[in-house]
Amino acid sequence: MVVAVLSDYIYGLCFVDSVEVEAFSAGSVRLKIRGAWPTPAWKFDHEELEFSGGRVTIKLVGKVGKGTVAPSVMAPFEHVVEVKGLEATEYIIEVAERGGRVVQVFVKREEHD
Repeated sequence: MVVAVLSDYIYGLCFVDSVEVEAFSAGSVRLKIRGAWPTPAWKFDHEELEFSGGRVTIKLVGKVGKGTVAPSVMAPFEHVVEVKGLEATEYIIEVAERGGRVVQVFVKREEHD
C-alpha cells in the first residue's frame, strides 16, 4: 500500500531588492540578500544552490500554510548566504526571484603574489 503525504504548505520564491557581496575569499563568497515575501505570513524555509561552470544560482524558498489568510503587505527581510567550494576566481552569482526575474552580481577575487 502506498500512502501519499501532502504538504500543509505552499512553497515559493521571494522578491529580491538587492544582492551585496560581503566577502569573497579563497573558496567561498558571502552575500547579503535583501528582499520581501508577498505577505507577512510567508517565512523563509530553505536555500537552493545550483552550480554550473562559473555561475551560481541561488533560490531563497519560503513557505506559507495552505489556506492562510494574511494582509497583502510585503514583508521585508535580509538573509546572508555563504557559498563554499568555489574553485575559480570569477563567478556570476544569480539570485532567482518570483516571476522569473534574476538579479546578478559579478565577483572576482584578486590574486596576490
